[in-house]
Amino acid sequence: LQDELHQNHEYMLRIKTQLLITYSQARPQTRPVMDRRLQLALDILQVTEVLDPGLTPRRGGLLKHVVDITMLKANMDSGEGIIDKETLKKKMRTALMMMKEMMMCLKYDSTIANNVNS
Repeated sequence: LQDELHQNHEYMLRIKTQLLITYSQARPQTRPVMDRRLQLALDILQVTEVLDPGLTPRRGGLLKHVVDITMLKANMDSGEGIIDKETLKKKMRTALMMMKEMMMCLKYDSTIANNVNS
C-alpha cells in the first residue's frame, strides 16, 4: 500500500491510527511496541499539524500517547541505568510541557478529558 499511496494520504493516516489503537491495547507493552506507538503518534501528529492545526481534541489524544510513552520509556531507562537523573529530569520537563498542551486541547472534550484524568 505504501508503494501506491503517499505516506500522508488519508487512508494511510487511518491505518496508522488503527495501528496506534491496536498497539496501545497490546500486552505486555514491550520496548519495541512502545517505540512503534511513539512513531505512529508522532507521524499522525506531524500531518494533523498541517491539516487540522490548533488545539484540537485529536491533537490532545495524540499528545496523551506521546506523553505516556515518553514517561514510561524514561522511567524504564532510568531504572535500568541507561540515562542519568539529569536526563530523566529533562525528559520529565518536556513531557510536562506536552501535558499542559494536551490538557488545553482536551479542555472542552469531556469524553477524552475524563479518560486522561483516570
